[in-house]
Amino acid sequence: MFFSLFIPKFIRHEFEGEMFNIPCNYDTYLREYFGDYMQLPPLNKRVNHNNGIEPFTRCNHKESLEWNE
Repeated sequence: MFFSLFIPKFIRHEFEGEMFNIPCNYDTYLREYFGDYMQLPPLNKRVNHNNGIEPFTRCNHKESLEWNE
């Protein structure tokens, strides 16, 4: 029920020079689920969300360009 109160309607919002549709009441929604989402956690509570892809690693897709090593 809570989710449906905030998601159905959208507004246009600028982000880094581009316009995007975002949920109305986005601030209330984010605060309900994440608390003070604009405040960075202390260093000892931060988590790295890196998915393990390193820059400049070889791609195994046959369509990729061959690397000159």
